[in-house]
Amino acid sequence: MITKFDALPNELFMCIFDYLTSADIFYSFFNLNKRLTQLLNQYASIMDLSCISWMQYDYICKLILPTIQDYVIKLCIGNQFRYGQYECFLNEYPNLRFHHLESLTISCIDQDNIHQHLKQRCGLMLKQLHINLLEPNLNVIKCYETQEFYGQSVPQLEQLTIQGVVPYVFDRSLLCEHFSLHSISLHLKRDSDFIALLYYLPLLTDCHVTCDERGTINQDEIYYLEPLPYLVKFQYFGTMLTTDVRLLLELVLSNGKRKLNYLSLYCREEQWPIYTILNKQFLQTYLDNGQFEFYFKIISQTPLIRPQLGISMSNVGYCITQEMFGQIYSLPFAFEKFDIFSNEYFDLVEHPIDNNHNFSSVKSIYLYGSGSIFDSHFLFKLSEMFISLTTLEYTNPYHSLKRHPFQLHKYDFKINQLKSLIIHHSQYYSITEPLLLLTPNVIELSIEYGYLMQLASLITPPQQFSQIRSLTVLCFNEFYEQFFFHLFPNVEHLHLSFELIKSTIYRTHFSFINNLFESMRQSLSTLKMSNIKCPFDGGKYALIAMKENFRQSIYKYYKNACINWLKQEVRNKQRYTVLFSI
Repeated sequence: MITKFDALPNELFMCIFDYLTSADIFYSFFNLNKRLTQLLNQYASIMDLSCISWMQYDYICKLILPTIQDYVIKLCIGNQFRYGQYECFLNEYPNLRFHHLESLTISCIDQDNIHQHLKQRCGLMLKQLHINLLEPNLNVIKCYETQEFYGQSVPQLEQLTIQGVVPYVFDRSLLCEHFSLHSISLHLKRDSDFIALLYYLPLLTDCHVTCDERGTINQDEIYYLEPLPYLVKFQYFGTMLTTDVRLLLELVLSNGKRKLNYLSLYCREEQWPIYTILNKQFLQTYLDNGQFEFYFKIISQTPLIRPQLGISMSNVGYCITQEMFGQIYSLPFAFEKFDIFSNEYFDLVEHPIDNNHNFSSVKSIYLYGSGSIFDSHFLFKLSEMFISLTTLEYTNPYHSLKRHPFQLHKYDFKINQLKSLIIHHSQYYSITEPLLLLTPNVIELSIEYGYLMQLASLITPPQQFSQIRSLTVLCFNEFYEQFFFHLFPNVEHLHLSFELIKSTIYRTHFSFINNLFESMRQSLSTLKMSNIKCPFDGGKYALIAMKENFRQSIYKYYKNACINWLKQEVRNKQRYTVLFSI
């Protein structure tokens, strides 16, 4: 007996759908027949468009979303490698309205139209908003400092998450009303913006904030803060002094009705010892037998000694790497980021319990100091203790023209857990063997172009580069690119950042682009080129010619692609960034 596709029961279709994303389900099965279309309506509540090609994206937005938009409750648009997906959504599909939308997740490179989108397209039901900011250059943040806070666009919003490469900036002077937000997770530019925002969040229960810079913090501003009677979870990751953090917590928890059940602090300190926040009285007053996680970097004007704290040392680790510098943290270490300031760290550090589980949460490490990557004992302990480590960032050490006595290729161990390697300032130093030789599973690499080309002659076999899937090349010089692209046949995401020196050429075309696509087109899905110098002659017509030449080069190899051009300011000079994805 032959069973036809239409004869299969609904239960079997639902089992198949469980293995597919919502976008794949609708792209594959929508409008095949009336029965399947009705069955798909129950899957329309969650629509994730973040990981599909431009062809699928265009088809779904034009033909499918208009028929199911009233069923959509949760919508996800764009990701860090799908440049311009959200911007295209705003410009190309203006008639889409989601009146019953409760949760929206967007990844965008342009924040200009978000407020308009929230007000016009999302109705009055939106309760959760997640924004991932993917601005290609931090200098363009200046134009957003006059924008209102996103919570003002959606008054009924309860949960707001704004994270991403770039910090979120808003105009504090436009804050004028209390918000209904219960939970915030924000990546802000300044601490002072965070303090100003707390005035307008009386219902806040869960606070998670990361700040990149210390703004101008006036303690009078902190003193005016009102208590937050519902706050139970507080996480802060930034550069605020512990004295200011303690004052802030004392004021927002001053009503005494409720204590925190979770407190997490990642700060810096200029005083020693740290009695300002690590003492038994403070914790008993404001922490309800909950979890307390902390990491403080200490830069002191007086010599550091073994810390004398008002709390038990049973779960505290500390390290004094220099006379005026130290670290102190709770164990097991709770944060994903960690700093190591000397290759003597494992000899100087004091842990109550020395085991691998103390640092099992750490995923990213920044290595300071010049000799760490050539210390075999240090690297072995690093691979042994940081078992979840995926990203390592270091500065290529400064040496004379002589080879360093330690050769990485002779080490008899590998750091297998690493997936991402970031090498800084390498073009100014002598040729030294890269940590890439000890990291066979690295798939993401960020490196200066000059050093990378020198390494190509050191690393044998050249297949060592074939594992790379994401490549960022700084100070790219197109005059020496003849064999460069052939080294990376499997790269999916490529970022080329041009040199900023005066000799960088003005251009209306990219001479290397054909070589790039001939070598990488089988795997390449996104390309980003930044710090492109503006055409010098011809004004706007030269700029148009540059964009048109690039577009024609792209369409020779890709029929369906999205191209975005962004203007940016770099060292008071006008530069362009182009983003391409398929």
